This record gives sequence, structure tokens and C-alpha cells, in this order.
Amino acid sequence: MPLDAQSDGLWYRISEWIDTESWGSLLTSGRLKDRQVAFNLFFQMASILTVLHQEGYFIPHLILNDIMLVKAESGKLEVKIDYKFSRFFDPKLDRPGPMLKKLLNAHPDIVNHRPLDFRSDIWSLGKLFVELLSADLETTDYLAKVDQLNLPEAAKVLLKVMLADDPDIRPRSMAEVAVSLARIKERPMEEVAQPLPPAAAARRLTIKGLQNRISVLAILIIVLSVAGVLAWYHLSQRKEGVENRLEDYANQYSPAVAFVLVEYWLEVDNEKMYRNMAEGTVFLVDSEGYMLTSRHVVCPWLEDSNLLAAVHHFRAVEKTPELKYRIFLWFEGARAFNRVSRLIESPDLTDVYFIENAYSTESEPRLSIVGVPKPPVQTRQVITSPLKDDFAVIKIDRVPEGTGTAAHWT
Repeated sequence: MPLDAQSDGLWYRISEWIDTESWGSLLTSGRLKDRQVAFNLFFQMASILTVLHQEGYFIPHLILNDIMLVKAESGKLEVKIDYKFSRFFDPKLDRPGPMLKKLLNAHPDIVNHRPLDFRSDIWSLGKLFVELLSADLETTDYLAKVDQLNLPEAAKVLLKVMLADDPDIRPRSMAEVAVSLARIKERPMEEVAQPLPPAAAARRLTIKGLQNRISVLAILIIVLSVAGVLAWYHLSQRKEGVENRLEDYANQYSPAVAFVLVEYWLEVDNEKMYRNMAEGTVFLVDSEGYMLTSRHVVCPWLEDSNLLAAVHHFRAVEKTPELKYRIFLWFEGARAFNRVSRLIESPDLTDVYFIENAYSTESEPRLSIVGVPKPPVQTRQVITSPLKDDFAVIKIDRVPEGTGTAAHWT
């Protein structure tokens, strides 16, 4: 869930009810044969992922089920990306569905056990583009399929670069992909290059370059303007009917959502030698105070390679490091962030967060880790379970009044 840290330090989760269209219906209707429609959707996908990348998030296991297709009131198609949601709540996580399984078996970064990063997203997005443009969701030879598509040369080059086996050959950022798509979608898809004299060709390239820059700037201005108008409209208008009732039903659990901060460090001879932090979201699931979250949130040291390297180093010099940690938790609407810390150079933990308002492992009512599964280490387990059994249970000794959790969670 995304977090919205406001200027007063309060934080809230953000949610909305979305009525989606079917990708299967879109493919059978033939609307994607209109390349302008297809590349407009592709541009939206790349633009959303650009924002996620800038915030430090990426989705290497991106599949079509993670992209929601929405029909606007004007009849135009829009997309929204469901960040990791489907895999978090899939009860058959150790047996991925056909679409996810196909990606796991085809993605070069996953197959070759490379570190996954934003360039892995670029490959997954290129795969989706080829599948949608060809209307062939079963294809596996994506580069060969690109050559068969009736596309401008610039579009074919972009797709081939996105699908490069070597991550270093792929575009340097998702923003670069979005800019390329903006240029392609503004060009007539039937445009065919005609030979020109050298002088005329040079003039044309110069003019085209200026036009492309102006077009990209105009598109960005229009997108920002439309986003601002839509944001204002949705804030000033309440939905009616079943959507409003479903949203109200979901929002009744908002007091059961909490923000968690974990600080951990290694001590050698009472001196801190290594320190790190992790943040995340926690969900209160029963009246006894049990809460569900991710293992990498509350036990980040289990997957911290730098910490492991530090431990091996100290043991090599015959020193015994000691792992220590503390956890802080704030329920939705509590004051958690100190915005003044931005003005402080090298702020301390107490300068950034209002830890005196938090539930913690250091004060009453006590916060504690109840259960954490071991992360899978065998290659087969890692490949068949993308989230690596990433869950954990923590507990608070006293549930705060007003959560409504005991009455509603059944």
C-alpha cells in the first residue's frame, strides 16, 4: 500500500474502487489493431512505471494481470498498475498461474539468476507489448515476433532493445522508454521514409527533432493538467451507488492498518559497527493484537548481504558481533513523521520520527515478533515462489481502542 506523508506528519493509506475492462475482450474486439490506441496504452504503462522507479520500486514479475484496463467517461482506455497486489494475496503462491509461470521460465534475468532491478521491468514490459501487438499470448520467441509486426522501424528497434538478453543493452531508464513511446505514438503508423537529398534530409531531421521535443513537452503538460483536474474532481465528488458502498466497506478497516519502522545494527565491544533501517505496512488481523506483514520488513537482517559480509569479517578477526534491533509502529492517522528533519544535516532517528508516539519493542504495551518463516534457499524454491514465503507475524500486547478489528475481521 502506498503511504501519503502529509506536511503535518500524519500518514494514511491510499485506496480506490476501480471498475476494470477485460484484456481478452479488448484483444478480441480488435481495438489494439489501431496502433495509436495500442501505443497510447503502452505510453501510459511506461509513464506509471517511471514514477514507481523514481520512488525506488520495481516489478520484475510484471504480467498482464497486474495491469488494470479502465474505460474513461470519454470512452478512451486508460491503465492502472496493481503494484505486487496479485502475488501478495495469491493463495497458491508456490504454484504460480500460467501467465506468471511463463514469465518465470522466459525472463533472462530470472532464468540466469541475475540481480533483479528496473531493467528487469523493462524486459517484462517489452514482452507484454509484443504479446498485445501480436495478439499472441502464447508466443515465446519475442524477437522473431517483432520482425513479423507491421510497425514503424523506430517501434521495432525500441522493442528489440527492451527485450535484449543483456541488461546493459536495454534502455537506461523507464523514462527513456516513455519518451520513445511518446514520439512513436505521435507519428502516423503508416508513415514510410522516402529518400531525400542530403540537405533536405538534414533540414527535415532538425525540424523533426524540434517537433518531437515540442510534442513531448505538450504531452507532459496535457498529462499533468488532466491529472490535476481528475484529482480535483475526485476529491470534490463522492462516487454513488455500489462503488461508494464497497469503498466505505473497505475503509472501515483503515484503523487496522499500521506503519512500521525497524532499526537494526551490529555491536562489537559495545560499539555500533553496522546500522540499517527498513519501513513497511502492517495489518491488524484479530482482537488479540496479532498483525500480518512481510519478513523483509520486520526481519530485514535475514536478507541483508552487507550485514552478512560484516559478520563474516568480524568472525575472521576473532570478534563476536551481536545483532540488536528495535521496532516502532504507528496506526493510521498517528503522528509518525517529523518534517522538520529535512532541514537537519545527518538527522538521528528521533529527529525523523516521533518515536514517543509509537508502539515499540522498548516500551509498554510491548511489540514483539511472533513468527517468521525461513527464506527459501534452494533454486527450485526461489523460482517457483517469487515472493520467497515473504510473510511474518508480530503482536502488540494491547489493541488500541477504536480499531473495530475484533467486530469486523471474520
